[in-house]
Amino acid sequence: MPTTDDANELLSVRGARFGWPGGEQFLLNALNIHRGGRIALVGASGGGKTTLLSLLAGVMKPLDGAVDILGTDIAQLSGPARDRFRGDHMGIIFQMFNLLPYGGAVDNVLLPLSFSTRRRRRAQAARSAPEEAARLLAALGLDPDQIGARAISKLSVGQQQRVAAARALIGRPELILADEPTSALDPASTDEFLALLFAEAEAAGAAVLCVTHDPRVAERFDQKLQISDLLEVRSEAA
Repeated sequence: MPTTDDANELLSVRGARFGWPGGEQFLLNALNIHRGGRIALVGASGGGKTTLLSLLAGVMKPLDGAVDILGTDIAQLSGPARDRFRGDHMGIIFQMFNLLPYGGAVDNVLLPLSFSTRRRRRAQAARSAPEEAARLLAALGLDPDQIGARAISKLSVGQQQRVAAARALIGRPELILADEPTSALDPASTDEFLALLFAEAEAAGAAVLCVTHDPRVAERFDQKLQISDLLEVRSEAA
């Protein structure tokens, strides 16, 4: 029988070697995340943080080793299968948001449901999908009626940040990956944004893994890990 820790484990990486063609390669010996955890990965720019997120999201396939998420080694999946797995189980907050500039806030939040039947069913469990999108926006401090008709390109950076978080959360994915999610916010707005993000993630039972260069942001998380302690730089011939 699995132990309690095994049952609570969401993600486990073992001996994964990875890197972009022509660039540095990294070895991640071990990383474990439990369901509902809040983990900050801290490191300077260029230290491999965004590359590591690409590995965990299944955008990048390791050269060897295992990336186990919810009992599935995504390193063994084909590219399309990794895309489907990501769509079903992960919400991503990109550093540059990656929102559709001429769509509205609700349109952007609903976008992941177009790629995942699983998340669409979850989003519609208690209300319609547009109503759930509006609920998430309101929970994150936005008034859907006030901003609903405005193109994303017309919203402030802080408002776009919250739309991106709502998009990651809709359909209750088990893992939220956030790449420098507060880099464009002032300290007061950062505190408010993280409090709202944590509250919604906790309600959904989702773990939050954030990469950041800001020690102040990292202090808000339950666990803080230094990228330099996790990653070993390897030469291509190694």
